[in-house]
Parts: sequence; structure tokens; C-alpha cells
Amino acid sequence: MENQVAISGSFNREQANLVENSVVQPNYTADLMALAEQIQNADKSIQSNVCNKLNIIIEQVQFLQEQARGILEKAKVEKELHQAACNVLKRPGTCYYYYERESGQRYMTIMSPSDWGSKCPHTFLGAYRLEYDNSWTPLDKIQHVDERKALITKVMSKPALASIKDVI
Repeated sequence: MENQVAISGSFNREQANLVENSVVQPNYTADLMALAEQIQNADKSIQSNVCNKLNIIIEQVQFLQEQARGILEKAKVEKELHQAACNVLKRPGTCYYYYERESGQRYMTIMSPSDWGSKCPHTFLGAYRLEYDNSWTPLDKIQHVDERKALITKVMSKPALASIKDVI
């Protein structure tokens, strides 16, 4: 059976008004213009907010793209370092020196340019430390990497990971 509502009595249009006509002033054209302007300003604000938020997202995407490029470039260098000829067993925590022979062959050794003195037979390309995760850290960035690792260790040793600002 269908639900039906029965209205008893007569319908009076005056009773349907939400507000009393004597209290409400007649609408003026100026009020309508002000209302239209308010709507237009709201639309501009909304559009401006959307543009600002989208701009933040674009900046984040560009930042992530730059990070991805850096990661790929580092992976390329690390692959090259791992594939370089080396006559010693590579051990994490050890610094290795990267050279190139005139033939174009690249190799790694534990001998630094200062160990060779003025008679370094090949072009020095860089110095790197092999990390325990098999990544390579350029010698000039070792101090920064070690400081960062110490900070992370300090943060992780705090009970219940106290706020980072207490550690830094």
C-alpha cells in the first residue's frame, strides 16, 4: 500500500510565506546589484584559491621530478662505480679512489692521489666511501652524511620518538 498524506482544510497562500510581508522591505535594484557583485567577488576568491592550491601542487610535482632526476643520476654513478675494475675486495666503510686510464678504462683503488705523489699515472675522477647499503658517498659529502646518520640514530634512540625539535 502506498503512503499517502491527506491535507485537510483549505490551502491559504498567505500561510505559505516564510516571513511576514509587512516586515520584509521591497527588493531594490541596488540590492540585486550588490548581491550580484558579492557573488562575482566570491567567484573570484574561489578561483584565486583554486589557482593558489594548484600552484602548490605544481611546485610539489616539479620538486618530485627533480628528486627523481637526482635519484636516477645517483643510481647511474653508483652503477658505474660498482662496475669499475677493482683488484681489491670492496668493503663497506672504506674509501676508494676512482681513476681513468688513457685507454678510457676506469678503475677503483685504495690509493689516493697523494699516495701516488706527483707521479699519478691516471686521471683522478673522484673519491668515494662504500656505505653498508652498497651506496657510494663522495668524499666531500661524508661529514654531512655522518652528521645526518648520527641525528637519525639520536632521534630513534629517544623513548617513543620524542619530538624531533628536542633532538635538533
